[in-house]
Amino acid sequence: MTGALAVVLLAGLPARADDANPVLAKVNGVEIRQSDVAIAEEELGPSLAQMDPATKKENVLAFLIDMKIVAKAAEAKKSRTGNDFKARLAFTRNRLLMDNLLAVEGKAATTRRGHEEGL
Repeated sequence: MTGALAVVLLAGLPARADDANPVLAKVNGVEIRQSDVAIAEEELGPSLAQMDPATKKENVLAFLIDMKIVAKAAEAKKSRTGNDFKARLAFTRNRLLMDNLLAVEGKAATTRRGHEEGL
């Protein structure tokens, strides 16, 4: 990587008390927040199961930093223009849409059932 790729870790800095989603790192001006770590932990789930929470957070943050750096390099090389990339992107988008709808509907059904049982 070139010297232009700067990574500034902010994990050791105290977060504002009112910030429920603190910035943990910045990569080339792009913030990585606690919510990004949570999403990555969900995605990487099984491979993180045996780690203690501190090690897990550190490894996931390092993964996200690397991912941002490599993704920027891939964009610079225009590696997202092929048909295979477009097909995989469409598949991933559709899977995320499906997963999100199922999660929202499942939560709503559970909430409705809880209210009905409480009556």
